[in-house]
Amino acid sequence: MTDTFTPKELGNGQIANSQTTILTAAASVTTYLKHLSLYNTSATPQTVQLWLKHTAGTARKWKRFVLAQDEQVDVIDPGEAYMLDNGTVVQAMSTTNNVVDWWADGVTEVP
Repeated sequence: MTDTFTPKELGNGQIANSQTTILTAAASVTTYLKHLSLYNTSATPQTVQLWLKHTAGTARKWKRFVLAQDEQVDVIDPGEAYMLDNGTVVQAMSTTNNVVDWWADGVTEVP
């Protein structure tokens, strides 16, 4: 029996001004986060912080960006992927509520 890999959009939305979960890895599959983009829609520069929290673990700071107006950044370098175990979450926070858009794509693996 072979594993099934399915490319998919993992989520999208806007980042809050408090540390909030934006993405949770699904149960019974392995999720590979391959693309995570941030875009500042505000005229004011935004500081965006990201955390990774594995199941039953503590959220650990992962990345930090300062985005100017209309600036976009790809969080993950091309060719890289982050394996998210069952229940792993990505958390985010920006300076101002709901002005930084995010979207994520990846692959899920079902054994």
